[in-house]
Amino acid sequence: MSEVIKNILKKKSFNLENVSLCPELPGIYLFYDSHSLVLYVGKSRSLKNRLKSYLGTNLGTKTTELVRNTKTFGIIVVNSEIESLLLESFLVKKYMPKYNIQLKDDKTPLYIVIVKDKYPWVKTARKSDLGNIKGITYGPFLSGKNVHIVLKTFRRIFPYAVHKQDVRPCFYSHIGLCNPCPSNIAKCTDEKQKHTLELQYKKNIDYLKKALNGKVNNLLLEFEKEMKQTSQREDFENASFYKEKIDAINYIIHSHEAPSGYFENPNLIEDIIDNEINRLQKLVNIYYKIDNLKRIECYDIAHISGNFPTASMVTFINGVADKSFYRHFRIRQTKGNSDTDSLLEVAKRRVRYLTKWGRPDLIIVDGGKGQVSKFNSVFKSHNIPVVGIAKREETLVFMTSSPSVRIQRTLPPKEDDISGSIHPRATTRGFLETDIKNQSEYVLVKLKRGPALNFVQKIRNEAHRFARRYHHILIKRNLVGIIK
Repeated sequence: MSEVIKNILKKKSFNLENVSLCPELPGIYLFYDSHSLVLYVGKSRSLKNRLKSYLGTNLGTKTTELVRNTKTFGIIVVNSEIESLLLESFLVKKYMPKYNIQLKDDKTPLYIVIVKDKYPWVKTARKSDLGNIKGITYGPFLSGKNVHIVLKTFRRIFPYAVHKQDVRPCFYSHIGLCNPCPSNIAKCTDEKQKHTLELQYKKNIDYLKKALNGKVNNLLLEFEKEMKQTSQREDFENASFYKEKIDAINYIIHSHEAPSGYFENPNLIEDIIDNEINRLQKLVNIYYKIDNLKRIECYDIAHISGNFPTASMVTFINGVADKSFYRHFRIRQTKGNSDTDSLLEVAKRRVRYLTKWGRPDLIIVDGGKGQVSKFNSVFKSHNIPVVGIAKREETLVFMTSSPSVRIQRTLPPKEDDISGSIHPRATTRGFLETDIKNQSEYVLVKLKRGPALNFVQKIRNEAHRFARRYHHILIKRNLVGIIK
């Protein structure tokens, strides 16, 4: 991918005049300091608009410092999301820019590894784990989502395994994403067919390596050559195979859809996260007295009509998911379809490990009054506040009997993150202290679009994903047992 460096448009002084000449196209941009060292690599669906936004005034502390130190900039126009993700990863690895700090944090950057084996297989790993893995490494990537996009896209074109050779073929072999599966290759008794399958699998891995190195156009030329040769030999089956590969590659490299990996907020990710935390804390402090929000835990339940009920605990430290503190719970109580009873069980099990697992500053539960009440009944004595997030209207549920509650005589009239509040028998003039204490145990606060809502949704969605993951594992185990 080193040839892309030559495609960086000539560096220009970072000012409004030069930025206004940039195209309104997706691409990568680089900021340089006075010594021509790369300070930051970013991407945007509109280079012109993104770069202009850095010249505005609504910037975070770190971003303001970045702009102050930036003297020149360069851009690279891209055609697809895959190209932008691979290019960004390549440039960050090459230059290690000072302000791409999120890629230097061992808890954040992910790498793609093709593990060295008889049948090489693919996995993702953190930087701290790379020393224990023998194989070829690609990255770092900005987020797990970016890695998922890259691997999912290429796996449809070049099927590969994500597991070691096993006695049984994997699930993905049945849907063409692990084809041929190393487990099927190993148990093949026909030596000629086995050799053919081995060559096919190793070819797929070689194709994947080239794609991850950014040599997708080279692959396109290679497949076009193969298609032409097989057509001349009247081997139309293989010619059709290469034609499908060509069509798939053309689709991903000429896609003009808005890339989901592009942030439209010009602030550095650190400033974005700090702002989200501060806005949520400001909102929560209307009702609960919380000194900081360093550690937030969120809980969710997953089941199908009470079958295979599971729960998740996800943990965010300083606004970033820390998976070393994630926990799964297999629900034991008999009322599997009762989310409130399941959450009560989880709360009782969690509270036993406050010292060993750590103490949260705030607990968020996916649900409304019933879910908040159950969790609060357990954590009340430990002075840990609990908030619910009701999905339908993205409403935060506060319990006024929480030990950390501080009753507000009236709701602040100009709270940016609140679009409305609901309280039984509340007057339009605000919530009287007597109303909260004597008429209801809850205050419901509807959030409007903004940093606080974005942060809560991100945490809640992660808890939901993690709960469903374990739930699906239990279902799969049960199905395998039935088949046996």
